[in-house]
Amino acid sequence: MDPSASPEPTGSPEERPARSAGVVIIGNEILSGKVEEQNAAFFVTELRAIGVRLREVAFIEDDRAAIGATVRRMADAYDVVCTTGGIGPTHDDVTIDGVAAGLGVQVSESPELVRAIEATLGPRMLPGHRRMARIPDGAVTLPTGGRVAWPLIRLANVWIFPGIPWLVRAKFGDLARHLGSGPTTWLGALQLCAQEADIVEALDALVLRHGATEIGSYPAWSEGRWTVRLTVEGTAEAAVHAAWTDLKGTFAATLRTEEPVRPVNGAPAVGATEGQQD
Repeated sequence: MDPSASPEPTGSPEERPARSAGVVIIGNEILSGKVEEQNAAFFVTELRAIGVRLREVAFIEDDRAAIGATVRRMADAYDVVCTTGGIGPTHDDVTIDGVAAGLGVQVSESPELVRAIEATLGPRMLPGHRRMARIPDGAVTLPTGGRVAWPLIRLANVWIFPGIPWLVRAKFGDLARHLGSGPTTWLGALQLCAQEADIVEALDALVLRHGATEIGSYPAWSEGRWTVRLTVEGTAEAAVHAAWTDLKGTFAATLRTEEPVRPVNGAPAVGATEGQQD
C-alpha cells in the first residue's frame, strides 16, 4: 500500500460503488468506563448519511501493537478506516506510532505542524506541544477551517481523528468532502403484531426471493404484546420497492404499521457537541 494514496471520488453518486468503512475507537479510558464513548454512534449515523457502509467498530486499548495490527487489518479490508483518540502529547497517546507501525512507515516531526503550533501559541509553546507535531511519514495534513485550526491527518485510507467528540464532529466534514456522496440507499419498513417464530418460514422464503436487498427482523415488546419490525433496504430502488410490496402482501393479516420506501442518504448532520473524551 502506498501510504499517501487515497483515490478521489469520480462519477455521479449512483455510478460509484458502495464503499466500506471500519472505525477504531482507541483509549483505556473508554474500555474502563472512566469516559463515556460518544464517537461510534456518530460514525454510524454520518457514514451512512454519505453512502458509506460501516462494517466494523473495534474498541482497543492504548497499545501500539494492538493499534497497528487492527489498523493494518482494517486498511486491507475496507475502503476507509477512521481512528479516534490517542493523538495528544502524553505518555498514553500512542495512536500515531501505532498507525505508522501498522502501515510500515516511520514517524517524523512535521515542520508544517511545528509552525502551526508556534503561530497559535507563540511564547506559550512548550516541549509537550511539539510532541503533537509528530505524524507518520507520508501522511497528509488537511487543514480544518472555522473553530478548529488543527488539521486532520490521513495516511493512505486511514483517517486519524482526535478523541474529543466535538472535535470529531468538526473534522468529519473533511472526510465527507473527500469521499463525496455514495449511491442512495433505499429503506422501507413494516411493523407486525407477531412473534419472529410465527413468521420465520415465510420470511426465509422472502429473503431468498429478494436477494438483491437486505431484509432485517427486529422483535420488540410493545403495549403488552410482541411485535416485529421488518426492514428492507438496498441501493436498487426497484428491488427494494418489490421486496417491500411482497413483505406487505405476505404479512397483511398481522400488519400493524407501515413505512413506505424512502431514501435514507442525506447531508451529514455534523454538530458540535462538546465532550470529555481525548
